[in-house]
Amino acid sequence: GSEPGDEDPQIPKQEVRGEPLGGALERMLDEVLHCIGDIRWELRRMGLQVLPLLCVTTLWYEKALLEDIWLRWLPHEAGAGRAEPPYSYVAALALKEVLKKILELSDVLQSGAAASIPPESAARVREAYVWIETLVPRLLPAIEVLLALRHPLRVGALGVELMMLIHTRLPGAAAARQREEVVLTERWIRAIYTAAHAPAALPEGA
Repeated sequence: GSEPGDEDPQIPKQEVRGEPLGGALERMLDEVLHCIGDIRWELRRMGLQVLPLLCVTTLWYEKALLEDIWLRWLPHEAGAGRAEPPYSYVAALALKEVLKKILELSDVLQSGAAASIPPESAARVREAYVWIETLVPRLLPAIEVLLALRHPLRVGALGVELMMLIHTRLPGAAAARQREEVVLTERWIRAIYTAAHAPAALPEGA
């Protein structure tokens, strides 16, 4: 009999090849975002549980993947080359998670706990802040579309949350269209208030 560890000459050797982290993250992010947009509740639930940590991991190792998803999946007026809900909704969810994490870590850097953060980690947080601040003006037109009353209620509510987060925490990035976006946000909130007294006026899919 063969001893443990002996190789069987009749079994061909298989070469094990590693996959670049960026490729693995891309597949995982794509699967999770599709799960969140699925009609099956259990898939959506699991996707929403995984999304925050996966977004943070992608933020530190492959930011370009997030940028690509936002630019492809978030909507615009014409709809050409961009996805409609549910993909616009899950892309906006990913944007919210990344924004919250960057702002949270930026707050830590400005607090008394900053001295305990390694310099290389602090530098990465500052780099991420500059990256999202530069990217936000390109994404704001798509977030405006999320406030269109034709979208389901949850899509508009997420758009309002993103608008408030960006305008309060990144005012410089949002300055160019501040007046227009405040009007859009107020209009959406007023429409929901009115709809509370006339249920038939709620956005379709709410």
